Amino acid sequence: MIKKRCQYCDREYEAEGKGTGRFCSLKCRFFKKVEKSENCWNWTGGKNINKWGKRYGTIQMGPKNLLAHRVSYELFKGKIPKGKIVCHQCDNELCVNPEHLWLGTYSDNMKDMQFKKRSHYVKGGKNPASKLTEEEVEKIKELHIEGIMIKDIAKIYAVTRHCIQHILNGKTWKHTYKIKG
Repeated sequence: MIKKRCQYCDREYEAEGKGTGRFCSLKCRFFKKVEKSENCWNWTGGKNINKWGKRYGTIQMGPKNLLAHRVSYELFKGKIPKGKIVCHQCDNELCVNPEHLWLGTYSDNMKDMQFKKRSHYVKGGKNPASKLTEEEVEKIKELHIEGIMIKDIAKIYAVTRHCIQHILNGKTWKHTYKIKG
């Protein structure tokens, strides 16, 4: 064992070998990358961008990069149960203040986003990625009532059978009125 000084708290500790450990604990390593403001604790260490374009702090633990807000939750509040995610009360993706973090499901997080009016989700024909208009969706429903097969409707509108099935089952385009038949 080698005696070393922690780069964060300057406390002396025993390291396992030469070149190992610059910090006496995970908390010290964590706080070395945190900048505290009046409210949020902003992560200044590594960051990644997820598939939705959100930037979250990361901390390397062995071969893995872990999300800093999840590490913060576990350091200060406890284990994260399976199926739960760590959500931000302050809506600051780089915040690791445990007082701003809460456990929920993905669905809880989406409801929180909608409640706070942070959702930029655009439904139906107003969505630029939509292949169909509301008029076309209504015509699809009418064609189905008339007995036209789903595969033929899909060909007419150049979409998949699954797309047509989702429309007819109400999984997508829920906000359009239903045709009585």
